Amino acid sequence: MDHLDDEPSPWQLEKLLGVSPDDDDPLQDDQRDGIYFSTFRDTDKDSDTASFGFRLRSLLSAVPEDDPLKSRSQPKIRLPKLKGEPFVIKEIPGKGMGVIVTRHISAGSIVLDDPFVLSIQEPSRTPATDEEARHLLKLALLQLLEQYVQLSLEARQQLAGLHAHIEPATHDWFYSQLRAAGVDITETELEFIVRLYRTFSTNEFLKVAPGTSCHWRIRRLFLTTSRINHSCRANARSTQTTEGHKVVNALRDIEPGEELTLKYMDHHRFSRREWEEVTQRSWGFVCYCPGCM
Repeated sequence: MDHLDDEPSPWQLEKLLGVSPDDDDPLQDDQRDGIYFSTFRDTDKDSDTASFGFRLRSLLSAVPEDDPLKSRSQPKIRLPKLKGEPFVIKEIPGKGMGVIVTRHISAGSIVLDDPFVLSIQEPSRTPATDEEARHLLKLALLQLLEQYVQLSLEARQQLAGLHAHIEPATHDWFYSQLRAAGVDITETELEFIVRLYRTFSTNEFLKVAPGTSCHWRIRRLFLTTSRINHSCRANARSTQTTEGHKVVNALRDIEPGEELTLKYMDHHRFSRREWEEVTQRSWGFVCYCPGCM
């Protein structure tokens, strides 16, 4: 396994985790439906430096000073408002927040239909150069910010309450990338960008779709699905629709009081040491469930 000393890019992380289409996890959805990218916007690599800085500044200025992600204190956890779902979201000892079933769920039943709130669309290929990787990172940041400033306060409060796995080198990595892109940024702005991007990347689900010249990677965040914890013996699985909804189905009968879980990734491909490294680096926890111990 590679050990990454700096903040991994999505492409490095994908390589590290060995993503395959069979995984039912936040890094690879288990459906590969065709998706049309009419809203995806690219920029010319040779002339986008000034426009990127201008657009980034414009979007950052649209974020209110009292935005939940700008708070220096621990944000109050704001949970999704559930309407008839067969579960509640609550604190689980040793795990943080999780999803507990409140009534019998039959195998195969739809447990949740969850629309995305943030999405990044990008070519599903490893950048050939640092410049190309930086270019794609800039596009990702602009896509995130353009959508984030349009979210309701309620959605932004829920987003701020999600776990963001931030490693020690993260801020320096982002600062160096933005400086290389010709952007001067304040400490407050850097902190906001890091929290937004890492909250997104810690909780994202990945879908790969075919395109004309290359495959596309669609990275999406779902506020309710993000509250479902991992288990190597999960009792549910998820698929993603072409409309951008996350649909969670029960793999077996689930009884009231059980925790609803998804398998983020198949642990069998890793040694125990590698599995601990993968889960810690990707999501900030080490899995000790009965399925992998």
